[in-house]
Amino acid sequence: MYIVTIGRIVNDNEYCVELVKIMENKTRSEYSFQMDPDELKEAYQWASNNSLDVVGVYHSHLDGSTPSSTDLIFMKLNPVIWLIYEVSGSRFRAFTVVKDILKEVKIKISRE
Repeated sequence: MYIVTIGRIVNDNEYCVELVKIMENKTRSEYSFQMDPDELKEAYQWASNNSLDVVGVYHSHLDGSTPSSTDLIFMKLNPVIWLIYEVSGSRFRAFTVVKDILKEVKIKISRE
């Protein structure tokens, strides 16, 4: 499952998620996922119309928490924070691509 997170970019190091949008899986597979480009475009437009930002994309991997080659392609097209949950290891990691370089991002989850 992919979830688009919408909220506010406070500064270069702080992003506040205010709501999430579950995206439809166009592949209808439990092992691969593809977001509908029109649905993603609608999420970006909705955020913009409501003075918010798309701040990230969340999805899970059965094993491993680093971006796959497919993830990297979509990360370049959507330069936001990509949060990946590793099911087998029960852990989260976050990444972004800056000038074609994969960077890990520190995350802190709070309920403020």
